[in-house]
Amino acid sequence: MNAPWKDNIPTDWDSIPLKYLTDIRTGGTPDRSEDSYWDGDIPWVSSKDMISEEIDDAEEYITEEAAENTSTALLKSYSSDIFSPETAGR
Repeated sequence: MNAPWKDNIPTDWDSIPLKYLTDIRTGGTPDRSEDSYWDGDIPWVSSKDMISEEIDDAEEYITEEAAENTSTALLKSYSSDIFSPETAGR
């Protein structure tokens, strides 16, 4: 892999793939046309909630049904999130 930024890393530092340091998850947004998936008790954090360094609340909430029956990935409190707003196939 051609990564020119690697030349700036001190030679005495170890390079470890991220997959060995964390749990990497992917997920998806529950179907917005399915009313039973929305207005529940589980905070649905999305890029629109990323207005500060820390998230204390979400604009939207999903239901247990959405969590159990969709590709949504539930994360523990105090997890680090990286959002990729790209949508495949659209």
